[in-house]
Order: sequence, then C-alpha cells, then structure tokens
Amino acid sequence: MPEQPTRAQIEFPITGEVCEVDYDDTLVDATFRFDLPIRYRCERAVCTTCLVEVIEGVENLSVMDDREKQTLAAIKAKPNWRLGCQLSILGDVKLDYIPITDPRRKPE
Repeated sequence: MPEQPTRAQIEFPITGEVCEVDYDDTLVDATFRFDLPIRYRCERAVCTTCLVEVIEGVENLSVMDDREKQTLAAIKAKPNWRLGCQLSILGDVKLDYIPITDPRRKPE
C-alpha cells in the first residue's frame, strides 16, 4: 500500500508564487501562513471572494460539499473553479486566484 504524502505543493503560475504545505492543509491556512494571493471574507462558501481556478491537480483537492456546489452554481462557475475557503490540499496543485473584479466572473 502506497504511503500517504506528508507535504504538497501549491503553485500560482501566473504570479510565480510557490509554497509547500502539509498534506490536508486548507487553502485558507496556507494563504495566511505564506501570504498567498487569495483574499477571504466569509470563509463559509457564501461570498465567493476566495474563488480560484484550478489549472492542474483538481484530483488533489478535497471533495466539494453541497454548500460549495450551490454557491458555484449560483454564480455560473466553470467546472474547474473552486472556493478556496472550502478546500484542502491533498497533493500538488496549480491555481489562479479570480478576484471579485476579474472579467472571468461575468456570465457569458
């Protein structure tokens, strides 16, 4: 049986930021510890301030719960978008933060 990893890497290719976190760390914890380029408000899957695009490694994130699914559906999120406040890092990922003012948030 393969051994569970103890560390994972979060990379933001657009800004060039990279950090290594403990396996199963939340993105919120990683952001505060490493000053990552993500902002938070409610931390309850309501405000979407922490919206991220998963560029690579979606399989290395925790499973989406119903609250996150509902919020993402309400904003017509793309399939590779997640709420940073709701996910844990289970392996290497590449992300991009989507600020509130980002044009990608406008419905097509």
